[in-house]
Parts: sequence; C-alpha cells; structure tokens
Amino acid sequence: MILAGLILKLGGLGLIFLNMLTCKAGGVKLIIIVAAMGGIVVGCIISRLTDIKVIIAYSSVVHIRLVFVCSVTTSSQGLVGLIIIMLCHGLTSPGIFSCANIIYERSHSRSSLVNKGKISTFASLSSIWFLLIMSNFGGPFTINLVREIFMINSTRSLPSGVLLFVAGMCFFSAIYNILLYATLHQGVKFFSIEGKNILLRESLLLRSIIIPGLIFLLRFQIL
Repeated sequence: MILAGLILKLGGLGLIFLNMLTCKAGGVKLIIIVAAMGGIVVGCIISRLTDIKVIIAYSSVVHIRLVFVCSVTTSSQGLVGLIIIMLCHGLTSPGIFSCANIIYERSHSRSSLVNKGKISTFASLSSIWFLLIMSNFGGPFTINLVREIFMINSTRSLPSGVLLFVAGMCFFSAIYNILLYATLHQGVKFFSIEGKNILLRESLLLRSIIIPGLIFLLRFQIL
C-alpha cells in the first residue's frame, strides 16, 4: 500500500522536474508509442493472471505508463492529466489492496479462481469494491474518467496512429479491471469462508480511502 500510494508517485514527480518538454516532435511521438505499447503488453499479461495482488501491483505499472505519456505531450492538459493520475491512483490502489487483503485474511489464498464470488458475501465490501474498480479504470462519473479525457485531448496534436496506441492502453486497463471485479464478485464459490462481516477497523480503513476520493471528485466538478 505504501508502494502504490506514495513511492510510485515519486516517479511522476521526477518526470515533472525533468521537464521533458524539450523533446522534438518526432522524439515525443516515438516515446509515446513505446510507452503505450508497453502499457498494452502489460494489460494483456494482467488479463491472464490469477494472483490478485500481482494483478493490482502490475496495474500500477500501467498507471505509470499513463503518467509517462502525459509528461511528454507538451500541453497544459497533459500536465493536469498527469497530476490527476497520481492523486487518484494514490487513493484507489491502496483501497483495492485493502479489499484484497480482507479476502486473503479469510480465505488464505490470493488466487482469483479460489476466491471467485467471495466479494458478494460481504454486503458493505461489495459496494466499496465496485467504486474502487470503477475509479481505477476511469468508469463513468469518476475522476479517472476526467483523467483519460485530459490525456487523450493532450495527444490531439500528434498523428492519429499515436492516439490509437493510447486508446488501446486505456482499453486494456478497463479489461483487466472488469475481469478482476467480475471474478471476485460473481461465479460459483468453491467453499464458504468464515467471518462474513468485515471488522470495524477494516470498515474505517476503507472509508478513509473512499471519502477523500469522493470529496476530490465533487470539488473538481464544482470548479
């Protein structure tokens, strides 16, 4: 959670300080294509994994690719998108890790196949899991949707082929997040787990992650 919430943000902060705006147009195009292709490849790999925590950790790699794309687009919208990516990922990724840990403490397995349908056992956890997954891939009415709009708009000055790679990275990001949600929330359970109700400390931890994200989204819409 510390890695996802804090340390990875130092990479995005470093890209801002390095100020890669001095790259020539051709260099920017090549960098964005390579970064987007890497994000697409990682997205395909994640879609085939079954370890829940590995899936969540690898998804952070895709988010860093998005940060890299926004940092070299030489536009104010790209910079805004970069900041939104870092802020939102710092809230959503630790929350998803927390939900995965709650399931792991009860089933003692990190396999998405073994934990199939387990999230639906927890009434309060189910809605929080849905909000976090939606926010992680930029679903409707989430701040990450605004992030993707800013990021795609920042690449309008580049050739259309580059935009296709960026859109493909966003598409595969949505694919593995939806698969993760569907696997843990739906399907036939292999066995029942004890402790169906989440503990008070777990509930407070998840709410402390969800509430700042909601406040940030509401304030952004007001502005």
